[in-house]
Amino acid sequence: MATARLAPGALTVLLLAGCPAERLGVPLPPRGVDAINQEDLQRDMFHLLEAGPGHRRHPEAAEWVARRFEEMHLEPVELWIEPSVCGLRRGREASILTIASFPQNSGARKAALPDAQIITLAKSIDGLGTPTHGILFCSVTGPMATDIATDLFELFPSLHALVGLHELGGETLDFGEPGITKLTTWGVHSGNQQLVPEHDGMEAIDYVRVAEHLRQVHQRFLAPEFTAPIQPPAAR
Repeated sequence: MATARLAPGALTVLLLAGCPAERLGVPLPPRGVDAINQEDLQRDMFHLLEAGPGHRRHPEAAEWVARRFEEMHLEPVELWIEPSVCGLRRGREASILTIASFPQNSGARKAALPDAQIITLAKSIDGLGTPTHGILFCSVTGPMATDIATDLFELFPSLHALVGLHELGGETLDFGEPGITKLTTWGVHSGNQQLVPEHDGMEAIDYVRVAEHLRQVHQRFLAPEFTAPIQPPAAR
């Protein structure tokens, strides 16, 4: 009777299949705050900003944001506001935490940095598991951007909070005081620098400080979404 034989190396593959990568010594990509770094910020800035003295937002910046959101395994979501690009990470609950950027037309800090920041935050939750609330990342431009809260109420039955993420990297990170109407909102910034667009190039940005500010934003708003709730002790 013939006996089936495994090809050389197949037994090893079968034995290793299903083993966690960390047990096999395979390096895993950094996650959480460790995934936030200045190199990624600079790389995204290069694609989001058009070359030239005006430091204008690249005509294909929205496509780049959508591509990066897809790489972070986010589900595309369409707002009524145009132009906008949104990506959703579904949570255990239906309520949605939204983190939004509001890029403008020119100047590296205004036209590209807000989106580079939100891409980095999206990367920081990739691979962390399922958050408590759904997390929606949105890049919204144009005169209707301030209506994002109204748009969100139309799309989702329950909203947890809205974090408006403005350009970071200034002297002091400011989370502001939460505004509460129908929705708790936060405006995160590090000072509103009024710079002439021609003098506001990407080389003048302190990416080390921006990355540090983003780690603080992650710890404030995102890390709690992946912290397991404390279970009450079992009755005896």
